[in-house]
Amino acid sequence: GPKNHNGYTANEACCTCGGGTLSIVESIEENSIDEAIEKGSYALQSDGCKNAEGWHDSNGEKFNCDWYAQDSDRCDIMGLFFENFGMTAQEACCACKK
Repeated sequence: GPKNHNGYTANEACCTCGGGTLSIVESIEENSIDEAIEKGSYALQSDGCKNAEGWHDSNGEKFNCDWYAQDSDRCDIMGLFFENFGMTAQEACCACKK
């Protein structure tokens, strides 16, 4: 399928679709994991799921996976809409995956 701006299709980038990354990101230097988490660039969940890097919905950068994770109703009510980069929140964000 068509590639999104990060060069991946939803099937390549999305854990639910069979893609994604299930291991610790190797580019994170030793002792910088806490800093990366603070910046939101490292979103590995305890179940091994990783948010699609750089994703936000079509309403703007504010509406990213961190925003959806703040309230599960956001995933349920809006997670199927506002597709961006070929994915909705339910495809891109670990917090929204069932």
